Amino acid sequence: EKAHPEVLDVLLQVIEDGRLTDGQGRTVDFSNTIIMMTSNIGGSLAGKDNDVALNEDGDPKGTFRGKDGALYRQDSIGFGAKIVKVSGADGATGQSVDARRAKYLAALKAKLRPEFINRIGEDGIVVFNELGKPEMEGILALRVKDLEDQLKERGVTVTLSAEAKAEILNRAEAQKAYGARPLKQIVERQLSDAIVEAELDGRIGEGDAIIVGWHAEKGAFTADKKKGKKH
Repeated sequence: EKAHPEVLDVLLQVIEDGRLTDGQGRTVDFSNTIIMMTSNIGGSLAGKDNDVALNEDGDPKGTFRGKDGALYRQDSIGFGAKIVKVSGADGATGQSVDARRAKYLAALKAKLRPEFINRIGEDGIVVFNELGKPEMEGILALRVKDLEDQLKERGVTVTLSAEAKAEILNRAEAQKAYGARPLKQIVERQLSDAIVEAELDGRIGEGDAIIVGWHAEKGAFTADKKKGKKH
């Protein structure tokens, strides 16, 4: 969506014809190519599922329940109108998922031209789930490992205290509209700064096993050598 409109015109040709012709008349075959496009359209809506307009049955407006309990919507109006199945009959999970999908599709349609979306087809649009706590914990572990790799020449290891981990995850949850970016920024800036400060103060050195903590009163992360731990 950040590309020049003419780029989308080029993509339309690829999607429609399975080939692309450049300015010199050369044609490239895309018939055996899978094209994946990612977008942040609607990203500001993350975490705002409660704002979705619902009908009296608690489903997204513009949808209805069939006799089988599944969720449907009318894909068009007039003669030849299509009824499209949106979800299965699992009301416990289907409604929230459908509401979120409807919200993001509306944002997508407001930004991109109808012919572009029609060429892709709504069944070709995947709405990614927002990052939950398990995913955030996994990403945080990877970021801490990256930090360790940067310090491997000094032979140190880095461990987060329960308090530090909770503080980082709480901050990430408060900024979940930005995905995992806050985790990266905290580790690269604040945790790294705490380790550098501890090195300058002589509290840690080469070969130490470092534990990063959270000092609630100071509102800052700390880095210290684990007691009795040295490599």
